[in-house]
Amino acid sequence: MGPFRGIGGLDLSRIVAGPLATQILADIGCDVVKVERPATGDDTRAWVPPHALGEGQETGAFLQSVNRGERSITIDLACLACADLVDRLAGRADVLLENHRVWSSVRCGLDSRTLSSRNPGLVHCSITGYGQQDPVQDFPAMTRSCRPTGG
Repeated sequence: MGPFRGIGGLDLSRIVAGPLATQILADIGCDVVKVERPATGDDTRAWVPPHALGEGQETGAFLQSVNRGERSITIDLACLACADLVDRLAGRADVLLENHRVWSSVRCGLDSRTLSSRNPGLVHCSITGYGQQDPVQDFPAMTRSCRPTGG
């Protein structure tokens, strides 16, 4: 229930900013499908204890705190054979949120120009660490070396 009931969302983001934004959309009624990477899922899946067993994978409390209310599927965005599935999901979505580096979005066909040509009514939100045109736009805002460690 909520004001976004009947709105479809596609979450291609990971870590914090994107998942938190789509969780808020889900909280107000949006039907959000989160796309996770094969084998590892979202980077936050095992970050912070306590961990709970859920749907065959270890699931961290932090992951649940920023992805509540979303359905999850696994798609390898780097796989060209998977591009058709992502196209179909994006074609049916009303809102798409991603937080890839600019060159990565273009390579995967997830840039604004490509997405809007396939789905003119799509609201596309791209979260980047350094903007779309900054000289350091292709630098990662967060790397695996920044991941919390320890127990």
